[in-house]
Amino acid sequence: MEIAKNVRDFLVGMKETLSPEEDQLLSSLQTLHEKYLNIMEDFSVEVSEKALSMSPESRMEAHQLRLKIYQDWRARLMERVFDNSKEIASAEDAKSHVPECDCCCCELTRRLDSYEIVTADYIQAADRFNINRQWEHLQAKYVGTGHADTTKFEWAVNQHRDTLASHLGHSDMMAYFAVAENESMGRVRYNMLEKILQPCGPPPQKEEE
Repeated sequence: MEIAKNVRDFLVGMKETLSPEEDQLLSSLQTLHEKYLNIMEDFSVEVSEKALSMSPESRMEAHQLRLKIYQDWRARLMERVFDNSKEIASAEDAKSHVPECDCCCCELTRRLDSYEIVTADYIQAADRFNINRQWEHLQAKYVGTGHADTTKFEWAVNQHRDTLASHLGHSDMMAYFAVAENESMGRVRYNMLEKILQPCGPPPQKEEE
């Protein structure tokens, strides 16, 4: 979804002509609009980085969230710029703002803060979902191997540690699960699982008594 980088272009078509107050106010809102663009860009980058490990439903929810934020930001700009621009333009000239100030700049800034919180919460929720989903996948496929008995917390810690130890050449978890399902690959899968759950290698063999 392409978003206009100039706040004037963002609201194009909403009104044929602008009053001097509206024109002045739009000029002062470009910095806030650029912050909105940065929030959306950061969110899109994070979603793209996690796309391979996200379910189709999660990717669709991310797209819907972007669309809802886009619509909300556009509506807020229209409301504040076109509905009462004379009053707001005078408030913009104030040198100081009290807490809970309802001027255009302060209200839109608070709105941007809420967008940052919502997108950050979504990414965290997606991470928790992926950890739970992959752990359940592990439990279902490797019952009886000993590794399936690890707790969810232990598995998450090991998964994170494996990511940090990528220099050891461990395969990506999702690529590992994509290995063909057949008996000839069973031992390869089991050995790779040991590396994933124990990045530093399997524990030393105990000497037989």
